[in-house]
Amino acid sequence: MKLLLAIVPAGDADELIDTLLRNDFGVTRIDSSGGFLRQSNVTLLIGVEATQVDRALQLITATCHPHVELEPNKAKLTTRCALVFILSVESCVGV
Repeated sequence: MKLLLAIVPAGDADELIDTLLRNDFGVTRIDSSGGFLRQSNVTLLIGVEATQVDRALQLITATCHPHVELEPNKAKLTTRCALVFILSVESCVGV
């Protein structure tokens, strides 16, 4: 089992959550902020079987869009559409 920890821009979160749910992925949303995407973002917790990781990443890539930021005296800076950590899960216990 794997846990995808996906940090996505807040503007893409609702559409991504809907897409994941329509494709039978469970997802938990945590509103967050920080330096990864330099803007308001959402952290999604997505538990998947190892065989589902590629499909979940495809959905994230297809749904989230790169965002262009302008910095003073610099060229356009394009940020990534998402940052995804893939963690191995030893066990999952509901209590």
